[in-house]
Amino acid sequence: MTYIYALLDPRDSRVRYVGKTVNPRARLASHNCLSSDRNVYLGRWKAKLKRLGMRAQMMILDSVP
Repeated sequence: MTYIYALLDPRDSRVRYVGKTVNPRARLASHNCLSSDRNVYLGRWKAKLKRLGMRAQMMILDSVP
């Protein structure tokens, strides 16, 4: 099963990123680690959340076989 998901900003619930994964729990943990992102916008947003003591939230949008 593949899941389509959105990363939400915990401050206002805005969608900041849409992606796909086969393991949502592991992918969210990966997103919440501050690793080097190829997506500069996403990396800056995650770093700002970390400075504020917050983490991105995940919402599953769809699942497909």
